[in-house]
Amino acid sequence: MEQEPISNFERYEEDLRVVLGDIEGLIVGIREKNEEGKKRGFGAIERALEEANEIIGQMEIEVLRVPLSLRLQKKTRIQSRMTEINNMRKEFESLCRYEQYREPFVLDQDLESLDQRNRLLSGTRKLEENSERLKNAQRIADETKEIGANILRDLGYQREQIIMTKNTLIEADSYVDKSMRTLKTMARRVTTNKLITYLIIFVLVFLIFAIIWNKLT
Repeated sequence: MEQEPISNFERYEEDLRVVLGDIEGLIVGIREKNEEGKKRGFGAIERALEEANEIIGQMEIEVLRVPLSLRLQKKTRIQSRMTEINNMRKEFESLCRYEQYREPFVLDQDLESLDQRNRLLSGTRKLEENSERLKNAQRIADETKEIGANILRDLGYQREQIIMTKNTLIEADSYVDKSMRTLKTMARRVTTNKLITYLIIFVLVFLIFAIIWNKLT
């Protein structure tokens, strides 16, 4: 599942490498062209720089889908490519001024338009980042909810076990009470039987002495 975002990132990076190579070739070869060729060359360079910035924007979106362990490495590569683009743009602007192809205000307008596009891309990237954060927060909330439900189920099961244990203890206590009452009853009967036995022995002894006394007298 994680391979698709990585392959997209590398595909955009390869596209950017091709575009930067084209820009470099256009800048090197533009000095040898005539006025019409230079005009077309400057237009091609400007379009290529815009395309490069758009690809950078796509790469920054894709890097948000890359695993955290690889994200720093990808961002470093993006920064390196952005540095290349900025250097080429500076070289392009210097070449524009040198060749006097455009009036300064036209160049300024183009740069302002490019800044607006960059701000738009930046806003899009921030929106993607916020959306990703929202998805992560939702996932964490769902996981927390599931954990809470599991805890409630465990507590319910433990409550049932406690109630069953309590009922068992109550039942055992009732058995103990019955046993104690039975033992007390048996103890009373034993005591009563002993008293009756002693009484019978006493009566027999008394009768024996009475008989002996009668014979002697």
